[in-house]
Parts: sequence; structure tokens; C-alpha cells
Amino acid sequence: MPSLTHYLALTLASVASVSATGVILPLYTWPSDGAWDPVYDALAAYPEVDFYVIVNPNSGPGDSSPPAFEYITGVSTLNSYANAHTIGYVRTNWADRDIDDVKQDIDVYSRWASYSGSDSSASKRSHTKRKYRHSHSCWNEDTDTEAEPTASTTPTGFITTTTTTSTPTFTATAASTSIPSSTSIPPNQNTGITLSGIFFDEAPNSSDEAQLSYMQEAAEYVQAHSAHFPSTANTSTVIFNPGTAPDAAYFNYATHIVDFESTYDAWLGSEQKSSAAGLIDGVEDSDYSKSAIIINSVPENVDYAAVVGAAVERGVGMVYLTSDFDYKSLTSVGDVAAAILGA
Repeated sequence: MPSLTHYLALTLASVASVSATGVILPLYTWPSDGAWDPVYDALAAYPEVDFYVIVNPNSGPGDSSPPAFEYITGVSTLNSYANAHTIGYVRTNWADRDIDDVKQDIDVYSRWASYSGSDSSASKRSHTKRKYRHSHSCWNEDTDTEAEPTASTTPTGFITTTTTTSTPTFTATAASTSIPSSTSIPPNQNTGITLSGIFFDEAPNSSDEAQLSYMQEAAEYVQAHSAHFPSTANTSTVIFNPGTAPDAAYFNYATHIVDFESTYDAWLGSEQKSSAAGLIDGVEDSDYSKSAIIINSVPENVDYAAVVGAAVERGVGMVYLTSDFDYKSLTSVGDVAAAILGA
């Protein structure tokens, strides 16, 4: 991989006017009947802000490639905006899911890059069932109705065993020096339904060596397919989502980590506890540029600008706030982008 200095020299002109903080958007609604229009509007209205848009057809990519026609249309539209970076959703079940199943999901997403629009079967497929298994909501497999959300959005227990036996090929030091920060990301290079990278949900946060090796292997598998996930020079976007501060070693393998994902009330509690140490409890300031904050269940009277402004001031890489618990509402996307620019 090229050195970070070489990379910066190549991309400095393209990022000079781009905000260092971007929007991380869990886009878990199905792209039909104008459902994604608020996202398109925000992308057009705030071209200076990078949007990292996580797409999730069916608790991951599903079994088919290319995806359903609605997703082809939706992702293609997202990729038509230079400031959109589309990211594929993959769950790891806190490093307890079979690593081969994780790689299979990555393989399916990677094949999206070869879609040329000539597959007529794609236009004939229609969405019949959503079965999201994201920790915030799920879909009933039989009735296609949304189940009640769980009481907590932050994982409380972590699996400490894994079935993977493979040996990572990169050292932590090498990986940490090859991943550029969020301040050096060029405009979207993707066309069609090509994605920029992978979002690993239900990621572990402990220092357990087996879990760390699992996530390293998953991240390196994405980077080994970087030609199919163009984001930066020979580097794909890899986001881990433990929902809380992880062991610092995980930053060696992810371009970004969601260090906080929970309700607004929980954010206030975390902010109060961590006021002496920093904005995000358990995260060093030096890792803020690779950090992401996702706050849900935000009351209507909350000043988004104040929350987002604090994140921008501390150099947090990505941020998102929304009023609902399960990310189905998209009304706040433009508000978050506006707050980033106004900070």
C-alpha cells in the first residue's frame, strides 16, 4: 500500500473544502416509494459533507447478487453523488458468527461491483420480506411486521470464543499506518451499485485475542478485495460497530469504529461520566478521527447543533442523531449535515 504521505499528496486538492466530520447513516429502510428521498436531498444540499450510508438489504446482502431492483436503483442513485460513500452491512454476532459466513456476505457485496445493468432477472425480483437482525430492531420472519425493540442498544455481553483458526497476515503496526484518517477521504469513486466498504455490526470490544484476530481477519478480507470496494487509494472503508468504546487495538484494523450507539439519555449519562476525560467515554482523543457516534431516541427539543458541534470540535470522524429508535425515520439527515457545516 502507498504511504500515507503519498496518499495525502494525491488527494489534498479533492478534500480541501470537505468537512473532517461526516454523517454516518444506518439506512435500514427499504428503497421504495420515495423512502430514500430525504437522503438524496441532503446529499445534494450539503456537498461539502461526506455521508457514509450503510445499506442493509436483508440482515446483510441476502443471497442474491445483484440485489433486488429497488436496491439497484437506490444504491445507484446514492453513488451518483460525489459525497456519498455506500457501505454494506454485515453482522458478526460479537465474533461468534462463523467467519466463513461473514466472508460469504463480503463476497456477495463485492460482486455488486461487476453489475452492469444487463441482468434482466434483477428487475424482476421484488422485495417480499425484510428480516433485519440489527440490535435495534428486527422483522418478524412470517408477518413482515416490525418487532418491539430491545430495551438497550448497547451490547452487555460479549462472546469470548471463536471458531476461526486462521493466522492474520498483517501486523497491527503495519495495518495502523496504512489506513488514512477521515480527514483524507476523496470524493466517491463508485459507479452503479459498487460499494465503498463494509460495516461490521455487533462487533466485539474486548481485548480477547480470539475476538481481535476474528475482526482483523474480517477487515483484511475486505482489504484483500479493495478493487471491489474502492474508497481511498488501495484502502476500503471498514467500520466496526461495538456500540461502545473498544480495546484500542481494534483501531489498527478499522478505518472507523462506532464508539457510541445508544439513546440520547444514555449519551447524556456517558457525557457526564466522561467530562473529565473527553467526549467519548473510554476513547483517547487521538482516536477521535476514526470514531463514530450514533445517537437515537433524540427528543424533539434537543439542539442538534450543540451535540454535533461538540463532536466536530473534538474531530470525531462521523456522527448521526435521529429521533427514532430503529432508524426508520430519515427526517434528521439534513439537520445533522447542516449542524456539521455550522459548527
